[in-house]
Amino acid sequence: MTNPSPSETHTCHVERCETIVPPKLFMCKRHWFMVPPGLRARIWDAYVPGQEERKDPTAAYLRVAREAIEAVAERERHEQRPETD
Repeated sequence: MTNPSPSETHTCHVERCETIVPPKLFMCKRHWFMVPPGLRARIWDAYVPGQEERKDPTAAYLRVAREAIEAVAERERHEQRPETD
């Protein structure tokens, strides 16, 4: 098995995450489990097998994917806020 070229490398879809994941995975494990369970289920419902190979995700998949990315970003912003008394 050969290593993928840099142009074929697939990373987690969360902004600034450079974790390499298999093309059929949307996010790295850490970020995936930051997505609320109901939203994770919606991603799987919108997923069409092979879309990662054909590069043709549906509009529904892209919408729910954006929601998931935003959910992770919001959670990360919340975790980075300093606590106030």
